Amino acid sequence: MLRPLALLMCVCASLVAPGAARADAPHSLCGMSFHSRSELQKKLRAENARLFAGDGVTSALTNSASDLTLWWLTGPKSRAYPAIACVQKKATAGQGFELKPAEAYCGGASSPECNRLRRAIHRAKF
Repeated sequence: MLRPLALLMCVCASLVAPGAARADAPHSLCGMSFHSRSELQKKLRAENARLFAGDGVTSALTNSASDLTLWWLTGPKSRAYPAIACVQKKATAGQGFELKPAEAYCGGASSPECNRLRRAIHRAKF
């Protein structure tokens, strides 16, 4: 009888806190895979990203020979918290860059706020 009760408790917990139940699920944005916000921040630091702390968002800029990537990690002051968004510029053969569509992981943020964040980062100049 204890086993079905434990299963029921797990199901209920996942319904109450769906983000917690999927915390270990991998996410992929702009070619980078991560399991958590802190893991993404560690990976960005390992790539020598330039980090800029702002009001409600931390920005990170990474670059390589083939692309530039702008990241926004929302902070608790942001209405889109805990969303993460990114946008890439890929190098073209003509020595220019092509802007790719912005991507976002909403986490527990509302869909309208996450979509606003995605549109805003797509318009960012970098």
